[in-house]
Amino acid sequence: MTIPTRWVGYRVETAIPDEFAFDQNFPNPFNPTTTFRFSLPVRASVKLEVFNILGQKVATIADQTYEAGTYDINWDGVSSEGFPITSGVYFAKFTSKDFSSTRKVVVVK
Repeated sequence: MTIPTRWVGYRVETAIPDEFAFDQNFPNPFNPTTTFRFSLPVRASVKLEVFNILGQKVATIADQTYEAGTYDINWDGVSSEGFPITSGVYFAKFTSKDFSSTRKVVVVK
């Protein structure tokens, strides 16, 4: 799977975190873009996906390996198929190693 380069995460802190974390996106609600922040205490594979209220995957924002650190990924509210998503409630699911976390994401247009 190829992840669009507009979704590539960038490191925001050089300190190595003590634990895995997936923060609430900001801003939330959002239009047109939002930022997801996650922290990794070790080098690890990361998967960050967005699902609609029916549980259907609308976007894969990250699916790659990152070095230990804290990262931000900006998302423009566009699906993996290249279409803007509609207003509504979505869920961002972050998975890395044995850690998993889901956050509610609200799109307002």
